[in-house]
Amino acid sequence: MSLSETRKLLQQSLKVVEESGDNTSSNAILTMILNLVSSIDKRLQNVENSVGKFDEIKNIITSITSRVVTTEKHIKECQRKFTEVESGLQGVGNLFDNLKYECDKSKAAAAKCQDRYEVLQDKLDKNKTEIKKLSEKVETVRNRGLLNCNCQEHVQRLESSVLDLKCRSMKNNLIFTGLHEVRDENTEEMLRGFLYNEIGIDFRIEFGNVHRFGYKPRGKRPVVARFLYHNDLQYVLNNAYRLRNTPYGIRQQFPKEIEDTRKQLYPILKEAKRQGKPATLVRDRLYIDNELYVTTDVDNTSEIDETAQRRPVLTTPVRTGNRRSVKRQRVDSSTPTRD
Repeated sequence: MSLSETRKLLQQSLKVVEESGDNTSSNAILTMILNLVSSIDKRLQNVENSVGKFDEIKNIITSITSRVVTTEKHIKECQRKFTEVESGLQGVGNLFDNLKYECDKSKAAAAKCQDRYEVLQDKLDKNKTEIKKLSEKVETVRNRGLLNCNCQEHVQRLESSVLDLKCRSMKNNLIFTGLHEVRDENTEEMLRGFLYNEIGIDFRIEFGNVHRFGYKPRGKRPVVARFLYHNDLQYVLNNAYRLRNTPYGIRQQFPKEIEDTRKQLYPILKEAKRQGKPATLVRDRLYIDNELYVTTDVDNTSEIDETAQRRPVLTTPVRTGNRRSVKRQRVDSSTPTRD
């Protein structure tokens, strides 16, 4: 039952009591009760009005709560980002410290380099001064006619000496051409078999080194052999005539400069031998009738000098039978011979 229905009931009860008129005290009590109930009813109405506002307050509180939760999430995200930023700042600080340290080192090194540069500059200035003084002295001596240096002649003498050393280093070398090449071959044993089968050498020749050289395709590269004993080399050359009309060839090894000159002298040598003249080719010098042949087509290496004019024609030793009985050839003390 609601409060309004209770109030109606009390009013009806009061009306009944007034109509009866028998008991006055009852009327007074009912009046007091009615007043009390009316007062309570007013208060309850106020309470109802106030309770009606609770839903609005609840909605407001719910909205505030959701906002607070969202705000807390944002605060946590901000705290996390702040921590990351703080870590990044710490890394940047460390990087800055490292850069500052490296900059300090670079400044110190630059200062040292500057000091070193100044020292070297001072030395350079001193050297320039000394060079200038020396140049003045040289100029003075040259003006006096006391300096006479022919550098070109000196260079030519050095080139001649180097060429002579090259020839001496190749003195005991022979080049064999036409020998078939196989993979993983023993070049030295292959050469021994060639000398036995094609030339008929049935004794062991001692080699210092045997190898192929050049950039021709495999199977066509020549073989160079270094003989320990010059007599063995000369014996092989004396019997090289047996290779005529064969694909094989034997020749001495010379530097390129000498070889180019010899190529120009080969036709003249053949022509002299065809005419029956004694002719010998020694390095890059051609001797015909025991006289040095001179031609303008040959390089400066064929020019006559006093030493070349006095140089005799070398005689080749002759070998007969299986064992050697050769006339000992005159050789340099640096060339080993085999008795």
